[in-house]
Amino acid sequence: MRLRHKLPNVFGLYMVDVLCCSLGCVILLWLFNDYKSTLLNQDLEAKGRELARLTEEQRERSKELATAREALARREAEAKKLATELDDRQKELEKLGGDLFALNDRLRKERATRDALEKDLGTTRAALKAEEGLNAQSRATIASDAKRMAELKAELQTRLALLTARDLEMATLRVRKDELEEQSRLGREQNKELEAKLALARVEAEKRGRELAEGMAARDKTEKALTLTAEKMAALEKMLAAADAARGKSEKSREETERALASTMASRAKADKALDEKIERMENLEASLAREARLRKEAETARVTLEKQLQANALEMNKQKNRAESRFEGIDLTGRKVCFVVDTSGSMVLLDANTPADQKWNEVGRVLGRLMDSLPELESYQVLVFAEEARWLFNDSGWRKYDPAKSSTEVREALGRINPRGGTNLHQAFEMAFKLRAEGLETVYLLSDGLPNQGPGLTITQERTLAESQRGEILGRYIRQELADKWNQAPKTDAPRPVRIHTVGFFYESPDLGSFLWALARENRGRFVGMSSP
Repeated sequence: MRLRHKLPNVFGLYMVDVLCCSLGCVILLWLFNDYKSTLLNQDLEAKGRELARLTEEQRERSKELATAREALARREAEAKKLATELDDRQKELEKLGGDLFALNDRLRKERATRDALEKDLGTTRAALKAEEGLNAQSRATIASDAKRMAELKAELQTRLALLTARDLEMATLRVRKDELEEQSRLGREQNKELEAKLALARVEAEKRGRELAEGMAARDKTEKALTLTAEKMAALEKMLAAADAARGKSEKSREETERALASTMASRAKADKALDEKIERMENLEASLAREARLRKEAETARVTLEKQLQANALEMNKQKNRAESRFEGIDLTGRKVCFVVDTSGSMVLLDANTPADQKWNEVGRVLGRLMDSLPELESYQVLVFAEEARWLFNDSGWRKYDPAKSSTEVREALGRINPRGGTNLHQAFEMAFKLRAEGLETVYLLSDGLPNQGPGLTITQERTLAESQRGEILGRYIRQELADKWNQAPKTDAPRPVRIHTVGFFYESPDLGSFLWALARENRGRFVGMSSP
């Protein structure tokens, strides 16, 4: 077996460049994460202020809603008062129902008459059908008669409708007339009482006149009786004048009653208008309350949405924090579907060409198990082992479901049954691993200790003449070019997104090995870490 690298005699300055670049990348990544955390905190503070503002607006709207409810209670009291007035109006409508019943009775009689006419029309039509054998002139006459009958029927229906409308109008007028007649009747009764008193006064006056005549005939008997009679006549004349004044007053009272009736009708119209306005105000208030309820619901929805967004932001921050904390020796532990590519060549049990490393291979299994258990999003995995040829560790190419209780133990036990030997064909390993890209492959973790020394990328002359370090450098560049152009190229349309590749180098002592694994990870959005001691 040939070693893939050799120990350098002098520490090269380019290794300082590599370390400085790595340190610069780490510092830039730390600054970027700190800036991103600051932006997230500012966003959370702004959203907290927005939530406080929405809460204050909700309190103000609750106060406005309480005020609106008090106004609604007052208006409900007004509505009850209006309902009492409506009950009074309902009683008046019931009074009008009797008149409407009489009109309905009359309408039934008219309908009976119409039915009789329709019956006669049916009889006429039957007669017309019986006389279908008549000549064309008779038929024309019959058609004309039928048309005339239809016109008469339509005219009858029109007159019935007009009659119904007029009857309703007459019923309204009768109601008003009855009210006026009732008031006039009261006035007439008062007039009759006054007229009766006037008649009594006249009878009394006539009687007193006769007595006066008798007194004048007996004037010479007593002057005192004459004076008394004159006083009584004056009183009677005053009574007569009072009766005439009372009659005029009664007439004036009747006129005032009529004006009061007209005023009452106007007041009733105003009351109806006021009732309509109050009903409209109540409807506006209900619309306002509905609008307030809708705004309150929208505010509650906005609050819930903001709380969910804050929770999502908190989860995202925790997730990012966990990602920042769950780093394996500086490698971001990401990926739900992950393929672990493990080098099983002969150098994986050697420290150098003459020094075996008893714990090296066991350390590879331990690191891989710890790496699997540290991935926070791992759902499915696959392990590919390679030396001169590549194969799946469990002899199945599909995804295996990750079980935190036993998956890492199964992988360590399976790797423990392998005896590393042979060369390093990294090209075939990547070619097999990237077949999983179409099935959702997200991340590849490469665990190796050296440069590739087998696979395509060399001419026959180069294979015979070049030293192993030179061959490894050429094969490494070829694999990186294959990744960029073929296996892991950026998507153009609907192709899967590029796969992230992290590399872990075991006990590397060669600058060439370190630079190859570092470049491989950097070009594929990954990180490189070197395990320099067990």
